[in-house]
Amino acid sequence: RMFQRAMRVQAANVRIETITFVGNEHVNADELSQFLRTHTAHPLGVLNEWGTYKDEQVETDLLIIEQVYQDKGYINVKVGRPRVQLSADKTRIAIEIPITEGKSYKLRSLSVKGDLVVDQLDPASEAIVFTRSDLLGRAKLHAGEVFSRTQVAMDVNAIADRYRDRGYAYVNIGANPIIHEDDDSVELE
Repeated sequence: RMFQRAMRVQAANVRIETITFVGNEHVNADELSQFLRTHTAHPLGVLNEWGTYKDEQVETDLLIIEQVYQDKGYINVKVGRPRVQLSADKTRIAIEIPITEGKSYKLRSLSVKGDLVVDQLDPASEAIVFTRSDLLGRAKLHAGEVFSRTQVAMDVNAIADRYRDRGYAYVNIGANPIIHEDDDSVELE
């Protein structure tokens, strides 16, 4: 523990020389790097903190890498702890981030269920209900497309907005993913 603390203090004063990814076979390093908050040193970095190692930024970057993969269907991606190597003169570090991608999944199907969800409206009823087709029509992710966690969240929010528009301010909608390993697909209920 004392070594980790000492490394953190020293790391705040060193510049990042390289950031590399190991195990990224399906997402290239340039695509991953464009989203990171941690950057390699830049000549003008002395004017700001560009290229300076910060533990908090690296932690955020690991989550960002995971999100990039999950938006490409790699729902079981594992982003490991970064390996940091300090240069002999203790002024530069190299960061290596291990990634285990896993398989990419597609959306098998999407369904909606609930007490207020019906297949078709009854013109004689005055009850506030929602048709399954109306709610599903708000989703942008469709069967056969690459599963994307971000798009699922946006679709859930779009469906929740439909409820809010009808006066249900505190609606709670969840997406229950069912993974099918036989064909690398995800079913959402």
